[in-house]
Amino acid sequence: MKYEVKILGRGSTGRTTAKSLEEQLAMKEVKSNPLGKPIPKIVMTDPRWPHEEGWVKMAQNVNGVEIHYAKNTKTGEFDDFKFTN
Repeated sequence: MKYEVKILGRGSTGRTTAKSLEEQLAMKEVKSNPLGKPIPKIVMTDPRWPHEEGWVKMAQNVNGVEIHYAKNTKTGEFDDFKFTN
């Protein structure tokens, strides 16, 4: 059984509500196994997730559903999971 990673809950910068079952399942998969890739050339500027503290923007695609989230490369923490469309 997969368990979702601990999410800090500092807020969100985008849409978090699924519009379909496909989106709902994709979000559950990403939160259970966040193996996305860093988005190049995007530096975190939101004070909730400062780049200087190790936060990077990540992207993961599950069956055509694109999800972005923030990952702290120093602590392994996650936050701000959202749909991009």
